[in-house]
Amino acid sequence: MKNRLQILSKSNLYGKLLIYVILMQVVVVLASESIFLTGDVNGSKYGGAIFSILDVVFYLYCTQLLKILGRRDLLIRTLQIYAIVGLIIGLSVAYPFADLYSSTQKQILFPLFHLSNLVVDIIFIFYILKDIFQSPETEIDHIWGAIIVYFLIILSFAEVFELILLLKDQNLLGKPYEIGYPSYIQALMFSQNSIAGMDSIYPEAHDFMKKIANLENISGNLFLTVILGRLLSVPIKKALRKS
Repeated sequence: MKNRLQILSKSNLYGKLLIYVILMQVVVVLASESIFLTGDVNGSKYGGAIFSILDVVFYLYCTQLLKILGRRDLLIRTLQIYAIVGLIIGLSVAYPFADLYSSTQKQILFPLFHLSNLVVDIIFIFYILKDIFQSPETEIDHIWGAIIVYFLIILSFAEVFELILLLKDQNLLGKPYEIGYPSYIQALMFSQNSIAGMDSIYPEAHDFMKKIANLENISGNLFLTVILGRLLSVPIKKALRKS
């Protein structure tokens, strides 16, 4: 009975996470083309702020998922504190209405912020995959979990792209984007485009960025292949035992 309630709780959380995945993807698409849609040059900043708020709620739901999976309270509390404090710091550093920090401060804070996000994404990926692969049964929540991991891969590579832009050159996607949300939104859009394997919507991106994008596409395809095999393996084993 307890295990059944745990599965229902996980499914409920995954349902909420999927809603935020869809909302965040839509925000990225709209914010990346804010000038075309609204003519507002600051549209990507507003969109980035909205994305950050959604991202924090997404992270908080992920920490609740880790709690159901039996992770340590210290880890959960640390991630929850990071999500809330990270939102406050992130919004203040990339404040869309005024510059509260100098460019030198931003050059230090932004890479640290995105590196921390990358670590958090990897932690969530690890524990969700661990839950999917260590279970002897295949449940519906494992399918939702696989979708969440796929989205976390997009977020992880977006952090990598943004780190490269911040540490090397803001022009590496083909044209300069302002440091902060304008740059980060484009990194997210570039990551979405890369994992989809479509013709690049950033044709003038630097070759190094394209090579990382190719790595993301390969990683995404390998993940889908492996997860499909995992989700199908249990029904096949059951059928073989019955025969």
